Amino acid sequence: MNKTAFQMRTKILLLFIASTLTLLFIQALFFQRSASSVVYELESRSSLNSLKNMQNELYNLIKSYENNLIKIYSEDDFIQDLSSPLPSQDLKKKYDSFAYSLALSIFEPRQNIGALYLYDTSDALISSYRSANTPRYNYPEDIYDSPEQSNAAAVANYLRSDNRAMLISSYFNTSSNRELIRFVLNIYSVNNLEKIGYIVCDVNTGSFTQIIKKYTYSSSQFVWLQPVGDRPLLQFGVMSERITPFFNYMSEEIRNSNLQREESSVYQGNVFMTLALDKYNLVSFSLTPQYLLEQSQIMLRKNLIFIVLLVTVSGMISIYLLSRYLTTPLKKIVDNLENIKNGDTRIRLQVGQMDEIGLLAQTINQMLDRIQDLAIQEYNLEMLLKQAEYKTLQAQVNPHFLYNSLDTMSGIAISQNCKQVSILCNALSNIFRYSIDMKDTLSTVDREILHIKNYMHVINTRMMNGIKMKIDLLPEILNIQIPRLTLQPIVENAVNHGLKNKRGPKEILIKGAISGEDVLLSISDNGVGMNAEKIQKKLSGNPEETLGLKSSIGLSNIHSRIRMLFGESYGITLHSEENNGSTVLLKIPMNSEEVSIL
Repeated sequence: MNKTAFQMRTKILLLFIASTLTLLFIQALFFQRSASSVVYELESRSSLNSLKNMQNELYNLIKSYENNLIKIYSEDDFIQDLSSPLPSQDLKKKYDSFAYSLALSIFEPRQNIGALYLYDTSDALISSYRSANTPRYNYPEDIYDSPEQSNAAAVANYLRSDNRAMLISSYFNTSSNRELIRFVLNIYSVNNLEKIGYIVCDVNTGSFTQIIKKYTYSSSQFVWLQPVGDRPLLQFGVMSERITPFFNYMSEEIRNSNLQREESSVYQGNVFMTLALDKYNLVSFSLTPQYLLEQSQIMLRKNLIFIVLLVTVSGMISIYLLSRYLTTPLKKIVDNLENIKNGDTRIRLQVGQMDEIGLLAQTINQMLDRIQDLAIQEYNLEMLLKQAEYKTLQAQVNPHFLYNSLDTMSGIAISQNCKQVSILCNALSNIFRYSIDMKDTLSTVDREILHIKNYMHVINTRMMNGIKMKIDLLPEILNIQIPRLTLQPIVENAVNHGLKNKRGPKEILIKGAISGEDVLLSISDNGVGMNAEKIQKKLSGNPEETLGLKSSIGLSNIHSRIRMLFGESYGITLHSEENNGSTVLLKIPMNSEEVSIL
């Protein structure tokens, strides 16, 4: 038994481990797929939001430079002279140092102004300012002196367009070996808003680089700024050999104004993101290694593995304790069932808590009680039938001798022309044969009626046809099965007790009706009546309690047999009134299979 309990615990434990690991694996698989995409999406959005925040700060920085350049309109004399038809040479003489004073008045030192140029509409330089003029920090005197080197073509294209927004461009300063950011703003006449010149401002990239650095994950991330239709303005990060071809291709496409407005894509393990700056023709580009965005996924995977191991270990401990809790009462139940199997049916299982195991023990106890009751009922029913057979056999000494004697008497009566005696002998012979033949437990209504007719022929012969019998049965009732020797004892009871002391006409009426799935048979007489209440009270008791009654083939016997064969909802009901006769009502099922009770 210990081995059985151990095997049960082992099976439960193995089943739990297998099912838990399977479910956790499936859950982890689906969770990994769904969560990974969600986490990756969140990281991508976070990176894009970081890029947007960077753009916002760049926008504010660029806007501050534009606001400073717009202050040129506060110089009324210069705007008026620039609007007048003065020759460029005269303007240059008059305002030769104007750019110097303007740069110092409208810009702060931290804005890192490298150079400032003022031009009229003929691209003639009116005034210029350069913050340094050394071999290391050397700015061109005029941006058109070396157009290709100073990227003056971008300025020329801007001036030919109708774009009123400030131009953002750049060029590579060879003396300082670094990029310079260039802002260009058209100057318009205050009166008629005609273009009268433009201002060019070259700025060092220090402030821009600090903003970009603030919003990058690591040095592995590569970020660059580039206006559409122009060269790259600023680069930050390490450009590896793997991304160099992609950078060259994309920067050339942007320079040719072929920017595709997609926010995110993947290139060779790098997430490529683009974001255009509102108002200004400037776009931010980011190449972030994909593994940086997958760091959260890696941590999620590690945490998931740890959770699986933790759940498995805690589950094994829990299921071991649970299996002990379950198998201990089961072990007691199995031990008691072994004793019951060996014949000790008096044992009853102890019912503890009313859980499933407690209900199982309770059900087994109820089953044992029911088996014991059925055994008693079977024994009593067998005794009932044997008593009925015994009472019947008491009436016979030698059945075959009696049958042969009656047949002989019938033959002699016919030979002596005594037809009535012959019929009486045949009726008695049929009565004895039907009563003594107990091989079949059930008979039919038709055969029971035939048995009653033989009995009534004998009775009426004795009583000189003093009792009239009427039969009113539907044809479909005749083949209904009914316990053997059921109707004749009731008719005999009516003859001996109801009609014996009756004066005047004597009648017995046998009727049958169908009520739903049941058959109702009634045997009525017009005799003196009986104490129906007293007899009905005896009939309503337990079927086994009526077995010892002296009238073992009487009403009690019939009622008990019907209830044992078909159930307690069937049997006999009595109705009687003094001097108004009695009625015995039998209720049996319409469709009843023959029951073997021996």
